[in-house]
Amino acid sequence: MTLEPGKITAITPTIPPRGLLLGRARASVQAQIRPADAHVIMVDYEHAGPGPTRNAAIDRVETEWIAFLDDDDEWLPHHLRALEKQAFWTGADVIYPIGRYDQMGDDPLQQSGRPFDPHRLRAGNYIPVTVLARTQAVRDAGGFPDTEHAPRMGWQSCEDWGLWLRMLDNGATFAPLHQVTWLCHTHGGPYGNTSGAPWRNHHEDREAAATPPREVWEEELTGITGPKPPEGSSRAASRGKRKRHR
Repeated sequence: MTLEPGKITAITPTIPPRGLLLGRARASVQAQIRPADAHVIMVDYEHAGPGPTRNAAIDRVETEWIAFLDDDDEWLPHHLRALEKQAFWTGADVIYPIGRYDQMGDDPLQQSGRPFDPHRLRAGNYIPVTVLARTQAVRDAGGFPDTEHAPRMGWQSCEDWGLWLRMLDNGATFAPLHQVTWLCHTHGGPYGNTSGAPWRNHHEDREAAATPPREVWEEELTGITGPKPPEGSSRAASRGKRKRHR
């Protein structure tokens, strides 16, 4: 596949209970000064996890660049423009900016003023997934590992760290952007943070945690790109209804 040069596809993995969070993330994509050329939203109905869900989205990308955004985070309006400029000036395969965190403020990972350090990256992950990356470099590295095969930091599997290490081993280049361009939100509740792990891990509760009220689900997920929900589920019925009314 020939990738469209200079164009950017936003990728957001999500799970059904998080329609409200996804709506906020989508609004931040739509508010970009430099608009995304496409936005692939991949819904994980099968509890596959964030790595395989992102990989399924990557398979659909037709642009030179990918910009990742988790469904519970936000881009500031200048995010894509700033990353695109840094990619032009550095020629790097991965551009990683600084985030502003709800409970920790700006740059808790201490990225500001530091050049990329491969030794530091091998020792532990300091690059969140909210990067701009060359699509071909991501694919050449094999994409994200699944949860079982991802490296761990403490109790948490780090699929994004697994991809950075794969890309580093494959010769990809990294460049920091010493600028705050995105917001990292933390939250509790039954659906967890970022990965939605509690919802994914408790299969017996998945129908109870199924979807937000139908009007919210329809409003926030209209036009999503993703696999169809399992046949016979309430989600399959609601999606089919939407299609018939379009």
